[in-house]
Formats: sequence, C-alpha cells, structure tokens
Amino acid sequence: VTFTDFFLCPHHPDAGCECRKPSPQMLRDAAEKYHISLKDSYFIGDAPSDVQAAINAGCQPVLVLTGRGRETVQQLDRFSQPIPVFDALCDTVALLNCL
Repeated sequence: VTFTDFFLCPHHPDAGCECRKPSPQMLRDAAEKYHISLKDSYFIGDAPSDVQAAINAGCQPVLVLTGRGRETVQQLDRFSQPIPVFDALCDTVALLNCL
C-alpha cells in the first residue's frame, strides 16, 4: 500500500466543525482533489462515525472488527444499507475483484 495523502480533522469533537466524521467533507475534498468517484469507492473503518461518513459521502461503508469494530457491529441494524464486515483490514482485499 502506498499512501498519497492524509486527511484529518484537527478539531475537538465539540468544536462543531465541518470536517469531523460523520461529516463527509474530508471524503468529498479528497475525491475532488484526486478525481475519485465516491460511488465507486469503499470507506473502511471500525466506528459508527466511519459507517455514517461513508453513507453521507455516497460511498460503500465497510466495517472491520478490529479496534471498535466489535462494538460497532452490534449497531449495524441502525444503518440504511448492508455493511460488509471483515475480521481485519487485510481481509478487505476480497472487495477488489482483481486477479
């Protein structure tokens, strides 16, 4: 994996900024900067805010059970679409239909 860029929110959770998840702002900024189709993208995370940010941005959320994922998986029924769940980040390569 090669990282081209990093996008992070430097604000406190109570700051009310536009970039903190579940806001899709940073995803939209990255999509614009790198000409990425969000509808054709996956957003992998372990927290409810990750899932909601993906939905808000119009991309496919994916949950990993590492970190907070085991708690988050108990809350998936509150989301409006199916969420693929994987044990670990390395398992998500199954999402790529490349040979």
